[in-house]
Amino acid sequence: MAIIKLGALIAGIRGTVGGITYSANKSGTYAKPWGKSSNPHSEMQSLRRGAFGIFNYTWQNMSAALKADWDTWAALPAQARINSLGETYYMSGYNAFIMIQARRSSIGAVPSTTVPTGSTPTAPTLTDFVVYKTATGGSYIEYPVDEFDGLYLIAFIAASSGEGPQVWYPDYFQVVADSTPDDDVELIQTELEAVFGTISSDQRFFLKLHAQDSEGLRSSATTGDCLVA
Repeated sequence: MAIIKLGALIAGIRGTVGGITYSANKSGTYAKPWGKSSNPHSEMQSLRRGAFGIFNYTWQNMSAALKADWDTWAALPAQARINSLGETYYMSGYNAFIMIQARRSSIGAVPSTTVPTGSTPTAPTLTDFVVYKTATGGSYIEYPVDEFDGLYLIAFIAASSGEGPQVWYPDYFQVVADSTPDDDVELIQTELEAVFGTISSDQRFFLKLHAQDSEGLRSSATTGDCLVA
């Protein structure tokens, strides 16, 4: 999907032309190839749909005052985002609510209508990221443990296809949500193999490491990557 920056002669564009669908959201106008949406029925997809259904139901049954509180929170300078054109944009209150509930759900917390009151955590330091192939074991993320005092360690990982380290499927999967990091190393071999299957020596892995608080406020990502050791 591409984001489009319109000029003075065209203020907006919607619909499908020549197989390209144009629309817009809070980050700007975008274009993407038209295609019939897939409808996967995997266990993970079913769980996600169920969770988002609960979040949406909770939002629809909130008072107008609470929804206004979320709109106000989403428009604060601290919630500013940058799109791929380098432009600043803000989410709607609804989208901010859904995002926070998804983050809370990732650490096992129930939905909350309360607007977060804390500050976004600082991005953590990544000391090392090592992945070993299956049957070798011991893959890990290394970090300064004191940076996670009172915070959750959240790790998303993507992997190359196994057809060589340059063939990358860019889907990131959450593999760690640790509420009590008690040392400088998070062992992840079991979690990696549960998501990616057998790990081979010709793969490259990509990491996004976050710190998150109990309200669902999450730091920006500290990134890393490595070839299988």
